[in-house]
Amino acid sequence: MDLSAADVMWAFRRGDVLARGVALPRQNFVIDGRAGRLFMPLPRTLLEPGDLTLCVPEDDDRGLQVLCETAPADEGADGRWFDRWMAYHGPPSGVMAVLTVVSCKHAGRVGEAGDLELANPLAEAESRLVRALNADRAALGRAAAASLLVEVHEPLAVGVDPRGIDIRTRIGVLRVVRTIPASEDAAASDLRAWLG
Repeated sequence: MDLSAADVMWAFRRGDVLARGVALPRQNFVIDGRAGRLFMPLPRTLLEPGDLTLCVPEDDDRGLQVLCETAPADEGADGRWFDRWMAYHGPPSGVMAVLTVVSCKHAGRVGEAGDLELANPLAEAESRLVRALNADRAALGRAAAASLLVEVHEPLAVGVDPRGIDIRTRIGVLRVVRTIPASEDAAASDLRAWLG
């Protein structure tokens, strides 16, 4: 199955960073689905104006390369990133940056920022959908285990978008790839059915 650039972007929350002769492997990031931007901690030297390449899931020919402009994240203006970061990765360390996508390259094809489809049509409903998933954590764990074919310990849903569900576990964030309707009522119904 061929994955689109957007499928790869939404499937991972970690990638390699390349900028100004510096390589930072396995850096966590989050997607702000309302604003269509990325947030991640970076060394201060990489917050100066300039471009950065985020390689998802890693720096190799099969991955996705995302060219981004960087700037320091403003907690007042960009406060949603903090809640997302805490849900996905716990307390942030380092200086948080906002990354605005300029272009991307995947499977030998160069694309525009819009090809990554970073806006989540379920963003406004996401917190309600996540709360509903977390209302029965045992059911969430069973459904995730059935979908992923692995044991899932201490599951906590942290994100929902039309391409799937992000679940934080004891070992990190796992992605359940699943097509979810883009409207709140249909998504809620679909997720209830998935939970069993």
